[in-house]
Amino acid sequence: MFKKILFSAFAGTVFRGKSLISGFSLGRTLQPIPMVNCKSKVFLLLLTGVFLIFCVSSLHAQVNNKCGNTEANKAAMEQNPEIKLQRELLESQIQEYLKSKDFANSKQAAVDYVIPIVVHVIHLGEAVGTGINISDTQIEDCILGLNERFANENGLGVNTHIQFCLASTDPNGNPTNGINRVDGTSLSGYATYGLALPGGNCTQAPSETFVKALSRWPSSDYYNVWVVSQICPPAGGYAYFPGTTTAGLDGSVLIRDAFFYVNYSMAHETGHYLNLHHTFEGDDPNYDGIYTCPLNLYGCGYNSGDCCNDTPIHKTTDVDSINPCTTSGIWSNSRYNNMAYNFANYVDTLRFTQDQTDRMVAALAISPRSSLLNSNGCQFVGVAENIKAKTTLALHPNPSGSIVKIQTNAKELYLTDLTGKILYSTVVHSGETNLDVTGLPAGVFFIHTSEGRAEKLIVQH
Repeated sequence: MFKKILFSAFAGTVFRGKSLISGFSLGRTLQPIPMVNCKSKVFLLLLTGVFLIFCVSSLHAQVNNKCGNTEANKAAMEQNPEIKLQRELLESQIQEYLKSKDFANSKQAAVDYVIPIVVHVIHLGEAVGTGINISDTQIEDCILGLNERFANENGLGVNTHIQFCLASTDPNGNPTNGINRVDGTSLSGYATYGLALPGGNCTQAPSETFVKALSRWPSSDYYNVWVVSQICPPAGGYAYFPGTTTAGLDGSVLIRDAFFYVNYSMAHETGHYLNLHHTFEGDDPNYDGIYTCPLNLYGCGYNSGDCCNDTPIHKTTDVDSINPCTTSGIWSNSRYNNMAYNFANYVDTLRFTQDQTDRMVAALAISPRSSLLNSNGCQFVGVAENIKAKTTLALHPNPSGSIVKIQTNAKELYLTDLTGKILYSTVVHSGETNLDVTGLPAGVFFIHTSEGRAEKLIVQH
């Protein structure tokens, strides 16, 4: 039996993200929080016998959630016209892949993809856990929220079968927690203005070239995410589509106040990173802030549409119960979509659709994103490679929702979640060990040996 070392279950206790009777919440060390409905954002406080009701949109209610993706990618294409041709080529490749047998086979097998993330915190010299220098727990919470949104935790959309782990191995093969902290005050203007949004005409702040040069890992093996003090002009974050920038700039940027479990910005920017447009793409053809209904019901590409047939066209500002642009399709798929701007309903209702899922899976099959699937960034760091190579490790059945038989010649085994936290450990007394996964939530985990081997474990119920 595996020894449980990081989890204590409390019957009926509400944990961040879900209510549990047994088991644990994926991606973080569990900490009990008050039994309130955090998702509705209504907290009832008993004070001198009187209930006072406070309605807040999140712990940081004034977060600017505007996405700077349009400005950043438009600026990139203007600076390098070849990027537009690259985008057109990539779109052609995606459409071909979606028609291929490889895609059909992967869809039938419901393949689970795991992408290593490295979070670069560009702080202002504060102690860890204060100001811009956010805590490890806050980062783990945000990755938890990202994984839950991609796994269709609320049941309103589609499970993308794409998950993200905080890197456990750095580019040199050394152990890491996937978090880099760098003092950004050495850059003129950063402390006051933050990072300059590409195409945003902010000359007071340092460009992303200088900010990202402070800390970055190879984009071929890691999804780089930079957390900054602010973006100038104000935005919650931005990301680059595949192949639209240099390797040194590729990834996502989010402001500190958007990097929380309760905020959807990380899922939104990651959608862009995996080649998703806004659901309202094409509503501002002149880039002047004057929104009109997109002309093409099933358009695809810049100023044309989001390339997804199951997300009805609409305008950026359309969030009411009736879609003024079309009666076709399921309005909730766009109104409550991770790639829209309906901030007021981001926790309970946001989703990815099947067409969006298919596009992201296709992006992972094509360069440059395909290299992420060959990365060792999520591998457990063990001892010498020759010892690692001699270690056997086989899991059966996998996926599983009950008992997993583990065959190995290793001395010890560890079960970790996607943040690298060890959830169980055991000493191996024979060549076969059984692991009961009925208490685990559905998702992606890793079985590691003390000698450095690792295998992905998929739990399905």
